[in-house]
Amino acid sequence: MRQKLTVLFAIALLVLAVGCNEQSASSSPRVAVVDANKVMQECAPGKQAIGHLEEISNKVRKDIEPLQEAIKKDQSDQESMKKFQETLGKAQKLLTSEQDRLFGQLNKAFTERLEAYRKANNFSVVLLKSQVLAYDGAADITNAMVKEMDGVKLSLETPKTEEKAEPAAAAEESAEGSADKKAE
Repeated sequence: MRQKLTVLFAIALLVLAVGCNEQSASSSPRVAVVDANKVMQECAPGKQAIGHLEEISNKVRKDIEPLQEAIKKDQSDQESMKKFQETLGKAQKLLTSEQDRLFGQLNKAFTERLEAYRKANNFSVVLLKSQVLAYDGAADITNAMVKEMDGVKLSLETPKTEEKAEPAAAAEESAEGSADKKAE
C-alpha cells in the first residue's frame, strides 16, 4: 500500500512539474529578427523612393551639363565657374533634402508597421538581424515586413520652393551668358 502511495505521489509530482513547465514555456518572451535594410530595398515604396531620387538626379545632371560645358570651353570664365558651383550646391541640397524626406516617410512607416506586426503576432521583442549572433530561421520576419511595407503609399511630390527651380534657371542663364560672350 505504501508503495502504491509513493508511486501515486511521484506521478502527481510529475504531472504538476510538466504542467508548470508548459505554463512557463508559453509565457516566455517571443523574439523575432528583421533585416531592415533588405526590407527597405525590396519593398515597393523603397524601390519607388529610389526611382524618384534617380529621376531627380538625372534632371539635375541635365541642368548642370550646360554649365560644365561652358567651363570646359573657357576655364578662365569665373562667372560660369561661380554659377556652376552655386547650381551644384543647390542640386546637392535638393537631393539631400528629398532623400531625407522620402527616407523619413519610409522609416516612420516601417516603425509603425513593425510595431503593429509585433503586437499582432505576440512578439515581445524584434531585433535587428545585424545585431544578433545566432537565431532560428523561424524567428526571421523580414519577408513578412516586406509584404507589410508594400502597402505603404509615399508622397513623392516634392515640396515647391524657389531653390528647387533655380538649378534649371541657373543652367539656362549660364548657357545664355556663354552664348552672349561668344557673340561679342
